[in-house]
Amino acid sequence: MNGPEIMVSVLEDIEHQLKSYHPLQAASIPASISPWLATALLQKSVRRGRTDLALAAAASLLQAAPNRLWRRLAIIAVEDVGLGDLPAVYLTVVAAAQRKRLAKRYHSWQLISLIVARLSEAMKCRCTDDLHVVSEDCLGWGDHQTELADMPFGDLLDVLASNDPIERRAIALRYAMGTELVAVTSNLTRRRGHPNAVFEFLCEADFPHTLVEICREAYRQTGEVICGFLPLVCSAFDGFEVNMRSDQFPPEMMIGEIPSWALDKFTREGRAALARFLAGDSRTSQWLRSHIASRDRISVLGHALFRVESGLVKNRMIWPGGVSLRHQADWNSFPAEPNEAATLLDHLRADIDLLNKERANVL
Repeated sequence: MNGPEIMVSVLEDIEHQLKSYHPLQAASIPASISPWLATALLQKSVRRGRTDLALAAAASLLQAAPNRLWRRLAIIAVEDVGLGDLPAVYLTVVAAAQRKRLAKRYHSWQLISLIVARLSEAMKCRCTDDLHVVSEDCLGWGDHQTELADMPFGDLLDVLASNDPIERRAIALRYAMGTELVAVTSNLTRRRGHPNAVFEFLCEADFPHTLVEICREAYRQTGEVICGFLPLVCSAFDGFEVNMRSDQFPPEMMIGEIPSWALDKFTREGRAALARFLAGDSRTSQWLRSHIASRDRISVLGHALFRVESGLVKNRMIWPGGVSLRHQADWNSFPAEPNEAATLLDHLRADIDLLNKERANVL
């Protein structure tokens, strides 16, 4: 099937489910919650399988920023669910693309409830995000980042379709799709890319056609290069035995109707809490003051927090390639030596209650 036929097929599946679907009631959260905090709450609730909180955040965003809501749902599908439940990815991306058409026949909340609940309950595979981190930040692949930076576009596509390690192929994909918007701290060289040509190539090469077209649509909606990584990850998954295991979550605190883990370095409230925490005398803040320059401390603390709290999921898909990518993302991209990083993470796990108190003070 071509792209439009694939979209129509998935759209028919969505409509079939909606005809008999009774939407879930959203829990209550403060009406004054910022769209940024609601977005963080939505994504982390999906990761943790907290459908009640995910629906509450979605309801808040539906009122305040509906386009932000649908863009984030598409990102969550690719970044947090991915290989764990490809049909859920398909449903989410097509629902986001066809939401105006669907709204003519079904209530918006019915559609959102269906998608949010499906994502929350899905098995999670975050290896697309881990591969994104590895391709951009891992110094262990620095030679490849340098070598591929000036490689002609056609040669990058050859690498993409080769049997090279998936990390090298991901770097080639990053350059082929364009790195104009990478962070200043990235190890990648900035160069202009050709995203649509990359997806055309993936369709013509030996990649799952339906998945490529869905990821092309996800990229159209979000502009996130991570959408190109899902076909790569799928091509690396070949008959491995799969297990499922939930991560062990640190203690949480409810601050009114908001869980403490919703506040991270990507929200104004979260950064304020991190700053207050850094000013204290916890083992974590003492370590950061001893080892990290003042201008980098919140960034490093936020990176550590992602590893010990924000990036954890319920029902994680366990397979060898995913385990390897997660290990590299956890350790090889950390802005400290592995032994030092382990010490920082241990300190932060022990100090999470102190951080939660600062989060409560901020809210």
